[in-house]
Amino acid sequence: MNTVSRNAAIIAWIVCALIILPVRPAAAAFSPLVVPASALSHIQAIGVTGGALPVYVATSSGLYRSASPTLSSWTRRSPITDVVSISPNPRQPDNVIYATSAAIYRSVNGGRSGVKVRSFDMGNSIGSLLFRSAMRPSINYAMDDYHMYRSTNDGATWATTYTFMPSYDTYVRLTAGAIDPANPMRFIVGYVGPHYDGALDEINGARVSGDYDAPRPCPMLYTSPSTMAINPIDASDIWIFCVPPPIDSGVGQLVEGGEGIVAGLHQDGNGFTPVVHAIVFDPVTGRPYIDAAGHIYAFIRATGAFVPFRTTARIQRVAAITRSGYILAIDKQERLVVARLVGRR
Repeated sequence: MNTVSRNAAIIAWIVCALIILPVRPAAAAFSPLVVPASALSHIQAIGVTGGALPVYVATSSGLYRSASPTLSSWTRRSPITDVVSISPNPRQPDNVIYATSAAIYRSVNGGRSGVKVRSFDMGNSIGSLLFRSAMRPSINYAMDDYHMYRSTNDGATWATTYTFMPSYDTYVRLTAGAIDPANPMRFIVGYVGPHYDGALDEINGARVSGDYDAPRPCPMLYTSPSTMAINPIDASDIWIFCVPPPIDSGVGQLVEGGEGIVAGLHQDGNGFTPVVHAIVFDPVTGRPYIDAAGHIYAFIRATGAFVPFRTTARIQRVAAITRSGYILAIDKQERLVVARLVGRR
């Protein structure tokens, strides 16, 4: 067979193969979608660092980002749907780390894609997994049920800095945490101890100090911290919400500085208030905001009173406050709520 005939036979074979074998279609390219804030629902996580833009929101339909000061428009960055915590870098807007229940991922293109950088050693059952320093955004912390991890290079690598030994009590685990805004290497972690006694530990650099609960973070016996926050204006001002067993009992005590119960909310005969899911501080004024009984409340220190934040939505969880003067929350239907702060001072 000459060369021409041989080439003709090869071409004929290729043509037959293409006819017989199915052609795999090219993967459809992901198209960014711009939507208003009111279109975001089934919210799973909201990511803000130090009140700075951009803000990221994870939903059941994908990961969204907004750099608008009014947070009125959002761009879908990725179709990923299993994100439970987000931590953006305020100085490098395209650098963001996010977590699923099993691992941490790092993105350098605004969440369009991510690289797995750490697996969690244990299952995770708490809500807030990732924490980033606003002072030094390269320092990040992550938490699962029994471990704390720290990264000092913007989430590229992680080291285990704290291991909490589980016991025969299945509810014994880590429950809450916060970065010291004045010292990024200092992290306060709260946990449920044996017999449901709550306590705090301090991670300071490479050192872990035990028995940080002096005085006790939760004044009443058999209560433990479920959420906490540190005032970005005054690092000595630590707010904690303590809950009795069972952890989903729906009531608890709001404590400031580990010393006294914060008054001003409706309390029953035991000093319990409706459950507080989150505590956030205004990054400009240092004023604390909480959610309770479907509402957002601002604490007015001069009067010692909580003032309801006016919104028509029934609130499930307050999430963050931006430097541009907007509060973000999730309502009872898991929709995004964006409202402007009025009279900020």
